[in-house]
Amino acid sequence: MKISCTQENLYRGLQVTSHIAGKESGLPILTNVLLKAEGGLITLCSTNLEIGIQCRVRGKAEHDGSVALDARITSEYVSLLPKDRIDIEVSAESVASVQCGTFSTKMKGVVADDFPIIPTIEKKEQTVVKIADIKRAIQNVLFAVKYDESRPELSGVYMAIQEANTLVLAGTDAYRLAELTVPVTKNFAGTKEVIVPLRTLQELARILPDVSETVEIYIHDNQILFCTDEIDLISKTIAGQYPDYKQIIPQNHNTKAVIDIQELTKAVKSSSIFSRAGLNDVTLQFASVSEGKGSLTISASNTTVGEHTVVIPVKMEGGENSVVLNHRYLLDGLSRMQGDQISFAAIDSNSPCVIKSLEDESYLYLVMPIRQ
Repeated sequence: MKISCTQENLYRGLQVTSHIAGKESGLPILTNVLLKAEGGLITLCSTNLEIGIQCRVRGKAEHDGSVALDARITSEYVSLLPKDRIDIEVSAESVASVQCGTFSTKMKGVVADDFPIIPTIEKKEQTVVKIADIKRAIQNVLFAVKYDESRPELSGVYMAIQEANTLVLAGTDAYRLAELTVPVTKNFAGTKEVIVPLRTLQELARILPDVSETVEIYIHDNQILFCTDEIDLISKTIAGQYPDYKQIIPQNHNTKAVIDIQELTKAVKSSSIFSRAGLNDVTLQFASVSEGKGSLTISASNTTVGEHTVVIPVKMEGGENSVVLNHRYLLDGLSRMQGDQISFAAIDSNSPCVIKSLEDESYLYLVMPIRQ
């Protein structure tokens, strides 16, 4: 094999692929990244047997071939090379001779035949989403997911392609839930539901480029494929039925308030200093002042630290109410709200609270109160 490409292009390919190499696996071959030249194309591949990533690198392939190189060492070495042309020639003994400017090295590789085959799925029933939209969805949902061996279906993100040209992502750890709906630019006029592993979406958000406008999504059997012009990520999906979370989202409320996000965030943060360790509890008390106007009192008390109370004005409908929330969960949701104001809807101290941005109703955050 003999190839040439720029240092920037090769390093970008290694950044995309080397991150999952060797992670949580006892197979030595998986610590490698596969470098191959075929049909004039240069491709880098890696896998942990759950996720497979391929990245196409711009360059010149003079002779076809392939070699598996240690992912960490290769990535570290290439990062130190000058931003110049890199020439790589691989011998029959799988030794890669690397030349870049005044830098010259020989890297011992592994026969490519030992590298696992990364599966492929048929590219039909295509869904196309803007990269900016799916990145935002991942970032706004993933934080609410927690790996749980006893409930594997909750260790991933629910993804639903709907006929109304929308893509829904939802995640929960049974204490809070985040859901975001984004538009689809192209759909196959059908519906699909799948549970995507947490790690898969973490990798997807990390490697998706900002320059590409869209990502293609294909779902088939127990696998999901994400494609851009340069990158393919294929992953196993999680078997099982995702909980019907729509049933727990309240459709009515006893109290609903419009609150300034910055004021509420500061009030919760200051109160959190006085919350009880392990509980992280802050109390939100809503009181009516006059027609359409109310007050929100945020407080916390800890016998070893002290107590704190702050009152902020709110627009309010409904009666008085009080809920105790985990301040970390509440702040997690507030930090991802767009705009300046949220609507906060509550039924009672034991029912889920629903938080939405007034400027972006596509995002919903639900948090369960701490039961006293």
